Amino acid sequence: MSEAGGRHKHVSWVARHPRRRAVLGVALGLGLLVVVNAVVRQPGGVLAGGRFVGPPSLPVVQMLKPGDWRCPGPLPVGAGKESSRISIVNSTTAAVNLLVVVSRTGLPKGGVSVGASISRTRFAVGGDSQAVFPLTTRGAAGFAAVSVETDAGGIGVGESIVGASTLGGGVLLSSPCSLIAAGQGYVPTGSTYGGSDVRLSLYDPDATPAVVNVDVSTGTTLTSPPAFQGVVVPATGLVVLDLHRWVFEESSLAVTATAVSGSIVVGALELTSETVDMASRSAAGHSINHVVVIGSSLLVGPDRGLSHWAFAALQSKKGVASTFSVYNPGKRPVSVSVAPPGRAGIVAALTEDVPAGGIVDFATPVTGTSGLGTGSVVVSAKGGRPIVVARLTTRYRTRLLENIDATPGTAGPEDDWLLPGSSLTPLVGDVVTIEVPGTTGATVTLYELNHKTPPLLEVLNLNAGSELELNLDSLLRYAPSFALRVSANAPILVEQQLTPSGGLTTATGGIPVLG
Repeated sequence: MSEAGGRHKHVSWVARHPRRRAVLGVALGLGLLVVVNAVVRQPGGVLAGGRFVGPPSLPVVQMLKPGDWRCPGPLPVGAGKESSRISIVNSTTAAVNLLVVVSRTGLPKGGVSVGASISRTRFAVGGDSQAVFPLTTRGAAGFAAVSVETDAGGIGVGESIVGASTLGGGVLLSSPCSLIAAGQGYVPTGSTYGGSDVRLSLYDPDATPAVVNVDVSTGTTLTSPPAFQGVVVPATGLVVLDLHRWVFEESSLAVTATAVSGSIVVGALELTSETVDMASRSAAGHSINHVVVIGSSLLVGPDRGLSHWAFAALQSKKGVASTFSVYNPGKRPVSVSVAPPGRAGIVAALTEDVPAGGIVDFATPVTGTSGLGTGSVVVSAKGGRPIVVARLTTRYRTRLLENIDATPGTAGPEDDWLLPGSSLTPLVGDVVTIEVPGTTGATVTLYELNHKTPPLLEVLNLNAGSELELNLDSLLRYAPSFALRVSANAPILVEQQLTPSGGLTTATGGIPVLG
């Protein structure tokens, strides 16, 4: 590979080079823009001895009994080239009765969506199985958010978007949903540079309206667009904000949404479509190539900052680089380190101060013996201060094209995980990464949850500190929609990567089973 890039910084395999932005014209890369526009419509513990002493705080979701899940999207619905669905996996042996509430709004006009409608559906999910709830593709194009309610608990819920790519493949985006509606929500990464955009979802799943103020950090400054202040989100309703409409040409941003009254769940549908100037390490004289960086991401924003965030090993490492985007929502600077778990990782850590309300990007891989970019990574804030973190993964395609997607911190490590919304077809590959970050090995068991008695797929014995990429096509031949349960006798990290043939690869974290 001669080049590697990310949204915020460029890091070669030898040394770090500053990146110069190129101007993205309307006519530049028309075919490439269609790829991502098919998905985004237009009009804790401390580290010691090589393992965690007490797991880091869970960053986004937990399994609890009972639990009502909130999927803020924004999920495209109505007429268009993409479709959305909710995957519900029941980890118990008994059937569970569900109420699915879908809140719908129109496309943003003047930066803010208008119109609303609500529908309700009741059905049951059998024990040890998964149900897939498709959202409507009829009517005018818009966005939706979803609540899944049960009085039995024991379920895990994920949201997904399926789109089309003009490069000959598909775009599959997926994210675990949230159990929490709260007074705040954060999105740690995004861009409005060139053709990039962020559609921010403010979802109120409760029976009373919420009033929300949205502030946008651009790295060193904080802006509060007037149109995003005092936003009224109706009871059981949804409002979608178009950040590009009010925050212009910012290559790095983060969002804090604060409910002045009521509670909200925050989500983001991010489009990356930017042209960057990138120096080639292999070309004489360090010639400059114009590289188009494209991609889409679906994120559920955590309701609070945490002092520790965990990430599983990078998947499909050939041609892959990563950047950890760290947002400090507090009012004082905080010292942040990025390192593998354990004492050796502490010695090799990257450390930097993140200013109040600011964003700092930790780019990997790095030279030396740190091992960053090749195994699990822990992002920690000194003194237990709260931060919000996402990993930007760039996958090299050609000399002139790179793909990028954002993944929030993986919850865990834990010993039991659910992966809803899995898919394996001739056009879609499915890879599960399993990481053992502790000092003892683990026996890991995989089950497919689509039947009353879950079939055993595989039993794996992994050494301490090891990671495994498991291509599910070695275990399953054809399964367009299924769920996985990954259980171990020691804490592990689990992530999933969906790889459409010829399309845009994306990764998502699993859901830890607790309670």
